[in-house]
Amino acid sequence: MMKIARATKRQADWVVRHRIEMFRSMGWSEDELEKTEPIVREFFAMAPNNDIDCYLVTEEGKIVGGCAVSILRMLPSYKNRTGLQAYLHNMYVEPDYRGKGIATALLEFILDTYTKRGIRRFTLHASEMGRPLYEHMGFEKSDNYYSKSIQDT
Repeated sequence: MMKIARATKRQADWVVRHRIEMFRSMGWSEDELEKTEPIVREFFAMAPNNDIDCYLVTEEGKIVGGCAVSILRMLPSYKNRTGLQAYLHNMYVEPDYRGKGIATALLEFILDTYTKRGIRRFTLHASEMGRPLYEHMGFEKSDNYYSKSIQDT
């Protein structure tokens, strides 16, 4: 039986693993992954962390997937009167459990949970593998999403 619950501090290693494996599946180099892992571990080692809600999916007691959610406040518009939006990241399902509806169930859970909290806008960056799920669930691709990263010196 599938269960979705908020990750505990003791389960941070799973969240880190999912983040690294997600990036690996998106084609990141081993060098990039080696540089990223300690940064993510340090982030989760800090207490408390109220910025991000992390969820894990278990099936028969085994962790098989997860997702993280950040709540962002933007300027409001008629489409999003509160300006609040949920940014979904770290969506990952273990390879042996893919194609079994786990990602769909997790995404439905996240949408339902945060809609009940008044969130009306959900954003994410999608991997090639994830795009069909997000499109099926009503997410629309934006042609004008740009980002810039400033590297530490």
